[in-house]
Amino acid sequence: MPGPATSIAHVPLSDVLPGDYVAVAGDLRQLARELDVHHLAAGRIGWHWYPEHVQPPPRSSERAYLLLFDVTITLFNSGFELA
Repeated sequence: MPGPATSIAHVPLSDVLPGDYVAVAGDLRQLARELDVHHLAAGRIGWHWYPEHVQPPPRSSERAYLLLFDVTITLFNSGFELA
């Protein structure tokens, strides 16, 4: 899992999105930028991406969800690290 990156601008969506979805990269970046610049999230964001998930899983009769990238927003940091 590469990352974290502090902005969606640093996430290589062309390496993450399956070929059929590359056309939506601009829309995804625009939506994510709104989160990047939100005053409550500023300086607290960590984007992660999963290039190993580019190939969709085989289709099944059940719904499948594919995690391509995600974001975490740290609400509180005590400064302590667990060993």
